[in-house]
Amino acid sequence: MGNSEGLWERARAALAHPRLAPAILIVALLVHAPSLGSGYVVDDHTHRFFARGNTIPGGPRGVWDTYRFADGGEGVRRAISEGLHPWWTSPTLKLAFLRPVASLLRYAEELLFGEHPALVHLVSIALFAGTCALLVGALRRWIGGAAAGLAALLFALDDAHATTVSWIAARHSLLAAFGGVLALFLVLRARDRGKVSVGAGAALLFALLSSEAALGALPMLAVVFLVEDRRPARARAIAAAPLVAAVAVWLGLYVALGCGASSSAYYVDPVRSPSAFLRVAVVRLPSLAAAQLFFPPAEVGSMQPALAPATALLGVGALVVLAVLCFRSSERRRAIALYTSFVLSLVPACGTNSDDRLLMVAGVPAFALLGVLGRGAYGALRDVGRSRVAAWAFFVGLGLVHVVAALLLVVPRSLAFSSMMARFVDRGAETLFAFERPEDHDVLLVTSPDGLLPTSMFVSRRNAGLPVARSTRILAPSPRGVVTVRRLDDRTIRVEASEGMMHDPFVGAVRDTPFREGDVISAGAIVVRIARTSPAEGLVAIDVTHERSLDATDIVPVTWTREGPGGRPGYVRFTLPRVGETASLEPVDFTETLTGK
Repeated sequence: MGNSEGLWERARAALAHPRLAPAILIVALLVHAPSLGSGYVVDDHTHRFFARGNTIPGGPRGVWDTYRFADGGEGVRRAISEGLHPWWTSPTLKLAFLRPVASLLRYAEELLFGEHPALVHLVSIALFAGTCALLVGALRRWIGGAAAGLAALLFALDDAHATTVSWIAARHSLLAAFGGVLALFLVLRARDRGKVSVGAGAALLFALLSSEAALGALPMLAVVFLVEDRRPARARAIAAAPLVAAVAVWLGLYVALGCGASSSAYYVDPVRSPSAFLRVAVVRLPSLAAAQLFFPPAEVGSMQPALAPATALLGVGALVVLAVLCFRSSERRRAIALYTSFVLSLVPACGTNSDDRLLMVAGVPAFALLGVLGRGAYGALRDVGRSRVAAWAFFVGLGLVHVVAALLLVVPRSLAFSSMMARFVDRGAETLFAFERPEDHDVLLVTSPDGLLPTSMFVSRRNAGLPVARSTRILAPSPRGVVTVRRLDDRTIRVEASEGMMHDPFVGAVRDTPFREGDVISAGAIVVRIARTSPAEGLVAIDVTHERSLDATDIVPVTWTREGPGGRPGYVRFTLPRVGETASLEPVDFTETLTGK
């Protein structure tokens, strides 16, 4: 190893140091401290609204249930009729997630901190830092030595965790990771003592009641009992009983409370729709693997569906390379077990659109595996020939991707999401109701960058005590090409986009079926007829009929423009054309609007 031997040995000693846990805790705190100023963003406004005891038809049944958005029945149909869900929402949409721990924590924070989001963010940062410190102890009992320290350090630095820590609404995954790591630590400690840990079952139940993401912890816990535990089968079965009981309790509650997801292309339930889940998992799982092991972020394929096959292919390549390294590892049995638990931990995450914030739990076995492979590479540094070159290549790649790039990206990624979303929502909320007495008017968003974020605009104003319209109804989100509005009669307009509409990534959150020409959808005050579709462009034209004359003074049509009030993007009032006449509108690109380009 030459002159570098002392440096490598000092690094190994530092990663194996008994006081590494508090050091990593401090690192995690410092890395994510900039997100203290992120404020409330997007779904945070809705959760604040629910945490104050408010609800919507088909929504939360109490402050413990703030991740329930649609019940799949009469409630969601009422919400569509009242304009609380967009007109294209499936009448059987169910988005009901069992996350009482995350919900009650937000309720407590709303009572304690309210208008001080920095304190709420401090809770998230502290929770993440505590998870990292706890991970040191868990991995030292699992894989041992400097490998455990390396894995925990990489986990703390991982830029894939940026949004999970900085976005309050995504904290459910962070709580799941904390509970999962705690369960892992308690299981390993009980194994080392030859005992059974009831606390591990309680920790797992805590994780499961925080988020479905905790299901990703089950494979690594199973690996501990099946591969790492040397006790007789009966003793292992008894030791696993508290964890099995936790899963049984969670599953019983999940079914009894009617939780789950259906009629959504964004969220796919593997139990209700196994074939649909398999179709999306083929792309989502390798995309998530690529994001965890290498690049690019998983949301690239979600935001730009055309790139999804490429990111999936990159993920397949990364998994193949990793599998080869596992089979060549000096700790083959453990490496293969960790590899298996990592891949299986990604399966629950395939139930929703790919995003790096889904990698919090999967990061534990992933970095544990890299730690084990790193230990083997460290040993190979003393060799000569190919093995030494391969070891150097491993550490250079690991350092560039998971240290240098992670440190360069974690803060920008933490701030980029919140700044982009906050800028868009704040600007929209400012211009959407920029007229006198909006509470006496119904707003028609003839065009809009997307179909879901206006809800955040509406709710953020409600939370601030500012006036909002009686109703807001979005007609044509993210229209492209030549966009026109033709007045068909006193109550009906046709909105047409030559290159289609609904190109934003959130449309699939509330619908999983294509539009068919001639379909008529009743949505309360409006009835929408699908006038034209195209195999290439999707939905091209809709006829919208209002229950009253569109010339009524309390109906306010608005459109999104690049140059609104003050020369900035925003909503502006739009005068509908006369019967038989046509008006042109700007196309609206969601990505350009979000990035400000």
